[in-house]
Amino acid sequence: MLGVDVSSRLLAVVGRTVGSNRSPLVMLQPLDRGTHGPFQAQVALRGFIETLVPIVRLVAIEAPAMGVSARSTILQSFVNGAVQATCVEAGMEVLLVPPATWKKDVVGHGNADKAAVAKWVGTHWPELATLAGGSQDIFDAAAVALHGEAVLRRSAALAR
Repeated sequence: MLGVDVSSRLLAVVGRTVGSNRSPLVMLQPLDRGTHGPFQAQVALRGFIETLVPIVRLVAIEAPAMGVSARSTILQSFVNGAVQATCVEAGMEVLLVPPATWKKDVVGHGNADKAAVAKWVGTHWPELATLAGGSQDIFDAAAVALHGEAVLRRSAALAR
């Protein structure tokens, strides 16, 4: 399972093997705010997921945030699209998740702020919190990954 938090300036990815005690894998990639950002995201993500496929088949990606400046939303959307394309190209299924959805599912309320997300991850996934080194982007990617795992569990339960 991969959880991805995309912004116009950073790509944060947390990889986790569902049902395993293996340590999570973490990537934080700075991106140019110009036209090279989506390409940088693709190159970094390809390298990160190369060793995870076919183990990882689902990637949960935070949907672009609305309400920030139009320029930031557009740049974030370009990077998000590049990330989605890279994952599909690698044979992964993509789950695009609005921020309020994963926050409600994981933290308990859809309007959770950064401090609430960081506190929740620190309490429930201390190993990841240590690896994150205080990066809110990694905390968000971790929570998005946990939301993706919850979706997988619910889907499996419905299939039975």
